[in-house]
Amino acid sequence: MLQAPSPDRPHDAGPLNPFETAFALIRALKDDIQNLKSEVDEFKGKAEQRFQKVEGDLDSTTIALTKRCEQLEAADQDDKLSTNMRFERMNTHVEDIRKVKQARLDNLDAQMKAEMNVRFEQNQALDQKLRNEASNLRKDLEKLSNDVGSFKNKVADDSAADRTRHDELRHDSEKLAALLSDSSLTRDPFNQLGYRNVAISGQHTPLGTTAHGSSLPPLMSTSGRTGPLQ
Repeated sequence: MLQAPSPDRPHDAGPLNPFETAFALIRALKDDIQNLKSEVDEFKGKAEQRFQKVEGDLDSTTIALTKRCEQLEAADQDDKLSTNMRFERMNTHVEDIRKVKQARLDNLDAQMKAEMNVRFEQNQALDQKLRNEASNLRKDLEKLSNDVGSFKNKVADDSAADRTRHDELRHDSEKLAALLSDSSLTRDPFNQLGYRNVAISGQHTPLGTTAHGSSLPPLMSTSGRTGPLQ
């Protein structure tokens, strides 16, 4: 296998030495390795600087965060303490209000019970009074009903007795009227003295009939007698 001639070697240098080519290649590789090593060292230094900077930034950030967390924890503790104190004050205030309201409710309950007892006693007394008055009124009404019944019976008896007495008196009056109509005093004495009868003129009042159906003579207002007969 033939080696390619080196570009740095002149054309008239003679035949190619294989060892020289290998050494040249080794020197070139060594230079490349040195360059690469320097670049790696340089990159490593930059990386270390960057890592140190990042570590410094991280440490400062960690310290800042730690301080911030400590401040937040302190503020949270303060907030918790203030919140607990507020809740305790509110709890105390609510408890005081509850005690006051409970006392007022107990007082109102006692007053309500006392008022209900008083009203119940008053209602009991009023009911008893009303029952007594109703009983008295019922007794008075029964007595009045009995008196009215007795009075009605008495009035009915008196009316019947008065009607019977009236009928008896009317019967006696009719008997006397019939007896008087047949007496000599009711006869016409002027017929025997030569007087004549004329038609009756003027007002007269009929007296009707008796209880037995007998006619009664009418009541005359003027006399129908004239002078003696010729």
